Amino acid sequence: VTLGARTGELNASAAPVAGAAIYNWRVTTASAPTVEVQSAQTTAASNTFDSLTPGVVYNIQANVVGSAGPSNWSDPVAQMVV
Repeated sequence: VTLGARTGELNASAAPVAGAAIYNWRVTTASAPTVEVQSAQTTAASNTFDSLTPGVVYNIQANVVGSAGPSNWSDPVAQMVV
């Protein structure tokens, strides 16, 4: 997870997974890790989240869906937005 090009953005990427058809992404705040504030479903192993609040630490997690079904969620990666 890295800072985006603009204020309030985070870029998330994962190593591509062979056979993955869909990447699910979820964003929570570090202060409320069970409350999802954004989510996305992509066919790419990366996504940009915007409209995030500067100064807030966010957690980003991903999982993949392939022919074997969905994987477990990744460990959260924390990043403060500027």
